[in-house]
Amino acid sequence: MTIKKYLFCLLSLSTQAIADNNKISLSTMTIYDDQHFAELIEQPRMIDLLDREAIQTAEMPNLNNVLRNQTGMMLNQGSGQMSTGLSLRGAGGGGQGMVTLDGVPLFGNFAGFFSMSHYALDALDKITVTRGSGGERHGSRTLGGAIHLQTRHLLEKDNFLHVEGGSYDTMREVAGTGLTTKAGDFSAVVGRNDIFTGISQAQNGLERDNFGMTHASANWVKDFSRGGLDASFYYVRVNEDIDGPGLVLPRRTIGWVDDKKGSNFDETWVAQLHGQYDLTAHWNSSLQLGFTQDRQQMGSTLIKPFTITNQLYMLDWKNTHRLPLTKDSQYQALLEWGINSQQQQVLNTSTAQTVISPNIRGELITGAWQWSADGRFDHGDRYGNHQVFSLGINRTLANNMNLWINGGTGYRQPGVSELMHPVYGNPALLGEHNV
Repeated sequence: MTIKKYLFCLLSLSTQAIADNNKISLSTMTIYDDQHFAELIEQPRMIDLLDREAIQTAEMPNLNNVLRNQTGMMLNQGSGQMSTGLSLRGAGGGGQGMVTLDGVPLFGNFAGFFSMSHYALDALDKITVTRGSGGERHGSRTLGGAIHLQTRHLLEKDNFLHVEGGSYDTMREVAGTGLTTKAGDFSAVVGRNDIFTGISQAQNGLERDNFGMTHASANWVKDFSRGGLDASFYYVRVNEDIDGPGLVLPRRTIGWVDDKKGSNFDETWVAQLHGQYDLTAHWNSSLQLGFTQDRQQMGSTLIKPFTITNQLYMLDWKNTHRLPLTKDSQYQALLEWGINSQQQQVLNTSTAQTVISPNIRGELITGAWQWSADGRFDHGDRYGNHQVFSLGINRTLANNMNLWINGGTGYRQPGVSELMHPVYGNPALLGEHNV
């Protein structure tokens, strides 16, 4: 039941009570959205959620334009469809994990750069931006925050077909459909983007650069009386002309110049299966299996052609206990514990790393006061053992004001793409710490 439907039923009930001249006393109800961290206490302005309606209302051509409106975030992108440099609350340079899709951490294309244009808005249901520490609670281990994307779930009445054209010989076609059966709700989105005479990536560049992208996504949801299952899949394949490093005239400085031999191929697969079940009235257990693979092939006049394929396997087990301490839910407690495990590898090399992270979080709401504490222990085969924790307190004041204090530590180990990328990789990279 959506919040809108709940409010409609509540208003209908109240109207009927007035008509019958009866008084009905309703206890306070807490509404949880299990799709987006509902069990967590978020500090004011530390999380922004854009649902499907907000994404569509924005009428932006791509994900970059939507994210530029988010506070605390800086995006740096050159011309055309180039990768985007991301920085959240000053914590830039974050690699794998700074962007997640359906809870699965994604690899960056370069150090701190992600191809945000590869994730079509028509294929997304929600975009969530979290800021500050505590990224491990949202499927990310970054230190300044992260961007979480959720693939689109379509109903039968939501079928659509979009065909657009524009400047620089741009064409975009995308179609989506949904199907409801006894086996669950199925949905799919497929599309193609082409820019046949795109803007040159080079400074003072005259050559036009082509761009072509094919994407496809699928979603399945099945609800049961005490739980549910969901699975999703996303695929994107990009072929584009790129420019490369060289001498920029007449200033005779090193920069990006036209390169007729420059080309880039990028292919990404993301898949996940998630299940959750209410073991008791106050105990929910969930398990998610995730996989992503990113294959990049690049070459230019001054860059030796290379191919690199990165893979990540993820297992995330969570147990959540919600305990109302009073009938009106003004006082309630929460305990969440589980294990997150990730295994990364670069194909055709011996580079691989595994980290296993038991974690625990506790929360207490006592009227206007909210208290939280969490901890995580990383056991890694490459970077050793590390412990992180955070403590927070929040006081709700009048007139929609909050006073909060939060502190703790953070740690993020480099992803294999940051270690082994032929252009920017550095095998000697150490883990990042913050306090």
